[in-house]
Formats: sequence, C-alpha cells, structure tokens
Amino acid sequence: MSGKRGQVKTSVAALSVVVALVVGVLGGYLGSLSTAPQQQAQVTRTVTVGGGMTTATVTTTKVETATVRLTATVTLTPQTGERVLYDPALVEAARREGKVIMYSSIPVPQLQEFKKVFEQRFPGITLEFWRADATVVLDKIRTEYSGGVYAYDVVFATDTAVKPAIDLGYATVPSLRLPEGFPSDLVLPYGFGIRLLAYVIIYNEQLVSADRAPKSLEDLADPRWKGKIWALDPKTHLSAGIFHVYLMKTWGEEKYFDWMRRLKANDVVWHNVAQRIATAVGTGEAEVGLAYHSNALGEALERRPVNTVWPNPTFIHPTSLAMASRPPNPNAAKLLTQFLLYEGMKVLQGVGELPAVIDPAISLHKVNLGYQNVGIKVIPLVSETELSAFRQRLTQVIG
Repeated sequence: MSGKRGQVKTSVAALSVVVALVVGVLGGYLGSLSTAPQQQAQVTRTVTVGGGMTTATVTTTKVETATVRLTATVTLTPQTGERVLYDPALVEAARREGKVIMYSSIPVPQLQEFKKVFEQRFPGITLEFWRADATVVLDKIRTEYSGGVYAYDVVFATDTAVKPAIDLGYATVPSLRLPEGFPSDLVLPYGFGIRLLAYVIIYNEQLVSADRAPKSLEDLADPRWKGKIWALDPKTHLSAGIFHVYLMKTWGEEKYFDWMRRLKANDVVWHNVAQRIATAVGTGEAEVGLAYHSNALGEALERRPVNTVWPNPTFIHPTSLAMASRPPNPNAAKLLTQFLLYEGMKVLQGVGELPAVIDPAISLHKVNLGYQNVGIKVIPLVSETELSAFRQRLTQVIG
C-alpha cells in the first residue's frame, strides 16, 4: 500500500481550493481533484494493470478553518509483490464465462481466502469450489468423467489425486510462465507443487522445552519418549505409507526397520487422522507427534501450546495444481491457474500456509520458521503394488 499527503493553506474568504494530486501506481497516474474549503469529497479512480485492477481512493477533509488535508490511499487487489500480467483478452473471455470451478483437498478457510482475493482481482468471475480429501476428489473426477460429465475446471490437491487424474486423461498440466524463484523440482509431471505439506515433529511447549524436543526422526526412537508419541500410521494412512516407503529407500532397509522396531518398543500410538495427532499434542494427551506442519498450525491457531521441529532433511508432499482436460469454462480455468501460480502462493503464506516460494515481506508463522533452515526432499509417488508389498513387510517386522 502506498500513499501521499499534501497540505494546502488558504484564507477563510477564499472561494475555492484547487489541489492537484499525483500518485504513481505501477507506472499509472491518478488525475487531479478540485474541491472547496469546508467540504469533504471522495473520488475513486481505477488503473488497470495487465487485466488486474488497482483502486485509489482520494479523500479531502477539512481539518481547520483554513486547512484542507488530503489523504490518498492506494490499494492493490491483491498485493502481488511483482508485476503480474494477465492477457486482457483472456480476462474478458473468462468474464463472459462468468465462473470457474475448482476441486481441492486443501482446508476450506484457505479456499475461502482464494475465492475472496480472486473475485476482488477479477470482478464478474465467481470462483466456486468443492472440497474433500484427495482420494475422494479423485473418485469424484473419475466418476464424472467416466459418465461423460465434465464439471470441474481446476484441481488443486495432493499428488495422490492429481497424478492419477492426469494419468487417466482427466487433467492436464498447462504451459505457463513460472514465478521467479519457483523451485524446478516442484514443476512436476502432474502439476505445479505450489503448496507444501511437510512431515514435522510437533511438541507441546508446556510439557517439552525447545532444547529437549526431538531434533530428528531418529530421536523419536529414544526410550525417553516411551508412551509419549503419536504418529500417522503407515499401514493404513495412504500418504504416510508413501512417506515411509521413501524413508526406507532413503535410509536403507536395515536402518529403517531397526528404527521402526524401536518405535514399537516406545509404544507409539499410530493414528489414521493427522489433525487428531496434533490435537493430542496440543491438549497434552501426547507430548510429541509426527504429522504435517499444517496440523500444528491448526492447533496453534486454536491457541494451544504447540511448536515444531523440522528434521533435516524435511520430507514433503506437494499439493499440485492442474487444469481439467475438458474444462467447462476453459478461459476462466486458465486464468485461475495463472492466478494461483502467480499470486496464490502469497495468499497461502498470508494465512499461515507454506508455499513453494516464500515472500520475505510476509511473516512466517512460528510453526513454519524451521523451513528456512533445512533441506527439502519431495516424496515421489509409489505404485499400489509397491505400497502393498511394503505394508506386508512392515507387518511382518513390527506386527
């Protein structure tokens, strides 16, 4: 947000005051304003930048008999941090379609924020969303396309939904200009990984001091944590199973299965709902948990005493962005995809999420601060056959 103030003094007998106000907004120009003393006026002007809209509100207010104070407030909707250019022809075509429909697995509050900012950015285009877990998103897309129903435009979900949708021909990855600094390893065959879902150690700050908290995944096997840990169950939770397969490959089978035997000896409570694990830590039912950073964020926003340790390296599942292969609103679909790729990451960071590109102008929530100090490993998907074989082996080892 930028602004400029000027002050003009005149006598009480003066018939009028003419004030010229010039405000530069992304190279734009706001014209002049004329008013009389002892009056208040408000003028709103707009400057269009690459299909986006910048609104300037200029207010004059009489402060003293002989003084007029001018305040110019310029609001970028939204603040992008870089000059984002949307094709005006694409924007107008999307407005004629009038809406865009997104299927997603991310939490509803984040989707509501996307809707608010997108509709402010592009008046006349309504963003509708449908939210469910990733496997349910995939089932919905598969059922609709198998029946000849082409109802969605954009899918934004974890890779367990987006990759199969692309493999089945129900979604596609558009060719788009990437934002500056976008990690090349998050340009995936199954979409743009703009949101990160990281496995972190969550601990209760009232029960465990920061210096005593486990610093690595290996530390969770220390006997001092016996009976104090909850974790996602790799035998029943899909993403946790995929994570454990990759962890086994990264560490080697000997180290991995020895670690799992020691976790079993620590009486870990294995659970199938990630947020329930974070809640157990936040309420003191457990001292330590192994789940996603976003689960810790949810508890912190509920004012529960949780914080995180980010193992080095930290293993992540990307939440991927792709377009429907047969979108009912093709222009709006492309526009929304561009918006999420160019500006959506700032929206995510603004609500406490972890985007692929961090904006230094937006503060990170405390549970995400560790991200800045660790290496990242993107967890690749595995086949159902490989996952099933792993789970059978795990059952043989730890029961």
